[in-house]
Amino acid sequence: MLVHISTKIKEDKKITFKNFKINNLLRVPLILKDAEEFSLYDATGKLLIEKKNLKGKILIWNGKDKNGNSVVTGVYFIKIKTNKEIITAKAIILR
Repeated sequence: MLVHISTKIKEDKKITFKNFKINNLLRVPLILKDAEEFSLYDATGKLLIEKKNLKGKILIWNGKDKNGNSVVTGVYFIKIKTNKEIITAKAIILR
């Protein structure tokens, strides 16, 4: 699985996403120390996963939705909620 994440986050925030493929898991270190929630949506806006209480943690995602189904190749949207703002990014998943 290949994941590309693009974001329009201002560079002065120094936010980066680092992706590592290990055993088909996507590991996304949440660089924002105040990140509270992480959500992933498909191109139709359907919520696939939602993680809460993430402050200072690394999100590990196995490529499956909340029902245990593997997601297909396509465009997805990430939403990260902090105590100050909501950040969105686009992710392209290729299998």
